[in-house]
Amino acid sequence: MKFRMNFGTVKNIILWAVAVAAAAIFVLDIVMLCITSSASKFAVAVFAVSLVGSAFLWTQCLVILFNSRYVFTDERLTVVLGVFRDKVAYKDIIVLRQNSKTGDLFMFVNGATPKDGQISVHINLKGQSVDLFVEELRRHVSELAIEMFTVQKS
Repeated sequence: MKFRMNFGTVKNIILWAVAVAAAAIFVLDIVMLCITSSASKFAVAVFAVSLVGSAFLWTQCLVILFNSRYVFTDERLTVVLGVFRDKVAYKDIIVLRQNSKTGDLFMFVNGATPKDGQISVHINLKGQSVDLFVEELRRHVSELAIEMFTVQKS
């Protein structure tokens, strides 16, 4: 089962704004390359580097927006953020903690080595997806504890 990450409205707007700006810079660089005389090799090099950079930035924004997810398999939970992939064995999951006010979910797992200790992972899901995620995780880790917490301001 797959769950698509939800980064929230502000982060999604920022990612989309960067993607649109990168696309605009890409188009502008193409136009500038077409009208720049071949006598100015420096200007051509600058526009070419900018073109490559904007294309890379545009693709990375879209990859993060459309390829960030949690994937449950029989052996492990795979967390994909853009092109980066982390695999968490079900046996390494210790506890889930959920903020009672915001509904934010945090998963605590054992590190790769005992020296690493426990690692906290924020689960980027909202609303009904959180409940479905917990339900699916419980199918794979039946003895999983879920703790509720409230952040108190001092």
